[in-house]
Amino acid sequence: MFGKGKIDIAIQKSHYAPGDIISGNVALTLKKPVKAREVSISLIGEHKITETTPRVGGPMGGGGMSMSTTTKTVRIYDFKQQLDGEKEYSQGREYRFEIKIPADTLSMRPQISEVEGNSGGDDGRNPVSTNQVVPVG
Repeated sequence: MFGKGKIDIAIQKSHYAPGDIISGNVALTLKKPVKAREVSISLIGEHKITETTPRVGGPMGGGGMSMSTTTKTVRIYDFKQQLDGEKEYSQGREYRFEIKIPADTLSMRPQISEVEGNSGGDDGRNPVSTNQVVPVG
């Protein structure tokens, strides 16, 4: 919150699977009252795709072949739950939440074509991200 305080997220366990319910609390610790549009929490599911393709030419144009690896992260699920609306937030506010992970998360198609691209990485799925708290203000 950029020096205005902190947000703590407490969840019951560290690993979740499709169909599970993530429940927990979001606690605001503020240095002074803050005006904001909302307090919300998001569940974002992402899928990593790693592609390895041959490259002709080798290092310094010396011929031969080398491999090129690219990793793309695509968003397959994005759910936002608003916990409170526009107002002045004060010290000691705590919000309870429950978010159900869709049972078919691992078979979902991407919602956004490409979120992030980078080199290297491993092939794998990351269906759950619970560390997205989106206070605005």
